[in-house]
Amino acid sequence: MQKATFKSLIELYSEVPEPRVVGRCKHKLVDILVIITCSYLCGISDWEEIELFANERKDWFKKYLELPNGIPSHDTLLRTFKIIDAKAFELIFFEWIQSVVKLKKNQVVAFDGKKVSGTFPWCGSEKGQALSLLNIWAVGDEITLGQKGIKETGYSEPGGIKDCLDYLNLEGMIVTADAASSVLSVAQKIIEKKAHYLLPIKYSQKAQSKALKNIGSLKIKWGKYSLQSTVRGREEKRVCEVIHDKKIIKSFVEKYKWPELKTIGIIKYYRKEKDMRIVIPTKQEDGSYKLIKNRGEYKELREEKFYLCSKRITAKSLLTKAQSHWHLENKLNWQLDVTFKEDANRTRDKVAAENMSMIRKICLNILKSEKTFNKSLKLKSRKCLINEAYLEKTLFNS
Repeated sequence: MQKATFKSLIELYSEVPEPRVVGRCKHKLVDILVIITCSYLCGISDWEEIELFANERKDWFKKYLELPNGIPSHDTLLRTFKIIDAKAFELIFFEWIQSVVKLKKNQVVAFDGKKVSGTFPWCGSEKGQALSLLNIWAVGDEITLGQKGIKETGYSEPGGIKDCLDYLNLEGMIVTADAASSVLSVAQKIIEKKAHYLLPIKYSQKAQSKALKNIGSLKIKWGKYSLQSTVRGREEKRVCEVIHDKKIIKSFVEKYKWPELKTIGIIKYYRKEKDMRIVIPTKQEDGSYKLIKNRGEYKELREEKFYLCSKRITAKSLLTKAQSHWHLENKLNWQLDVTFKEDANRTRDKVAAENMSMIRKICLNILKSEKTFNKSLKLKSRKCLINEAYLEKTLFNS
């Protein structure tokens, strides 16, 4: 990020549409957003705790905010968040993040859906679903590029990806998604934005899956790369094979219309690990089942997945990029849940929850941009809480 992090943050929040009646508001919207952002940076997410934190740091906040009527109450904070236009906030964030971050070229940009489980109406007669979001992660820069609220993870993700691509400049990037979003319309949109796609073909796409299996059985020259590892007694091996044969690819494209397809790849997974179950149901000769104590036998799992890519890449590159898609799970979704306790938050109002998720992502980017304290994000957050000077350093990135 650029050095003027706090200044650019104020500029971002100044663009958020005011949802309240002008002239009847005691507190400025920018002040509310900055107070909540600083609270989240310090690991505080409960509304009453945010009010307490802001009152305890009132003198510090006065250095940067107007606060015409002091610190807002927790009811005011929540009530305001419920009426901020979440869609407008997300679009403004798309523009802001691209103005303050210069993305590395040719990196993987991953799209994937996430449910915020704490927003599910668990009790009472209220009906509904948990908030579903489409998250976007730049693997090379390790920052989030934004989010979009969707109806449901899975079938709603392709439409969400196409909408997000309209607001992002991903020229030259390699866009990845999970199998649910591996559809022609997504691939075509990616190509229109002058980016490249790397998409897996799922088993439910039976015709394409069968055609790719037939291609995989051909005795032709394949580029090959393998990677083997052992983690906590679990042995894993991944073998990636790619083909660039123009005739074979042309034949596949003529039938299934994938735009600018350059590489067909197969990743074969082999996993060997101990079966950790205490007992194993075993079928007897008379047809009955008997529970036999597990003696730690190893079980082997095999799986293969086909990938289509609009860029000519090697087997090693395809395997690396396909694996890096899941950095979104490990470095974004996991951090949101562990550092910011996203799934533990019980805000039921979907608009407020969506806006809060946007704030969390802003805080995640700010914490990652601070490099002088080389510790986990959780420890950085705790240091912001106990050290005002470090909070300022993190905000201003100076």
